[in-house]
Amino acid sequence: MIQTKKTLPVLPGYSIYKSVVAAVITLVMAVCLLILTDLPETQFNLFTVASIVAWGIGLLVFSIPPRYRKDNVFSFFFAIVTILIFIVGQYTRQNYRADQLASYGTLIKAEVTDVKKSYKKFRYRWTASFVYYVNGKRYRSTITKKQDEMAPRDLIEIRYSSKDPDLYEVVGVIKYKEPDSVGAISAIDSPPSFPGGAESLYSMISENLTYPELAIENGTSGTVYLSFVIGKDGSIEDVTVVKGIGDGCDEAAVEVLKRMPKWNPGIQDGKAVRVKYNIPIKFSL
Repeated sequence: MIQTKKTLPVLPGYSIYKSVVAAVITLVMAVCLLILTDLPETQFNLFTVASIVAWGIGLLVFSIPPRYRKDNVFSFFFAIVTILIFIVGQYTRQNYRADQLASYGTLIKAEVTDVKKSYKKFRYRWTASFVYYVNGKRYRSTITKKQDEMAPRDLIEIRYSSKDPDLYEVVGVIKYKEPDSVGAISAIDSPPSFPGGAESLYSMISENLTYPELAIENGTSGTVYLSFVIGKDGSIEDVTVVKGIGDGCDEAAVEVLKRMPKWNPGIQDGKAVRVKYNIPIKFSL
């Protein structure tokens, strides 16, 4: 008497189904890992980790020979779960970013530090690297434009989340323009002056200057040397750090100068002219 070994039923076309679903799960896993490297927030990571766990369990089920499985549909279930978790995670990720920027969005201009030009698909692309500082911490990112040419010293206007500065969106690009000729103070008939005089100027700086927490923690002190241009209407332009001390002090000094009220402009031959001005700002603990 010949005995036959009983085997559990297998879904029709199971081999093809297994290969396709395994490929889909592997692809989703790869995308999840790529997203994981760019997610600073725990909320994002939870969904990504859940996707990876589901993928791992699904892969484990696929590795079990069919004769030992009680139900082959079990593996298909894990494939669906993985994809659903990934979709929910992506939806939450996008909504979280939008909510953060809407609630804590802060506009800032970041200067382009480097530009790489490439040619792909019959068009040029410009990839610009830019840097921005938040509370003394340096953040670096890139932006790619397919049509508009970018160059160093251009400004990238971005909106970042003050709660999580890694989250940002690009608002626009401001092209750098060479300024009009700037006169030297020594050659000006009537030099520019701050309303109330030098004493009022340094009093304003002292009252509005914020000592960065990072500089306090590291015991950083010293003098930041800056230059800026007083425009024809007395407005402050082109604030630049000539010599800095780091740890957020340079940025704090620039910020306080940008908040200065308008000066009385310099006068040359009876006309208002742009004048370059140098100033030291001291940080001491």
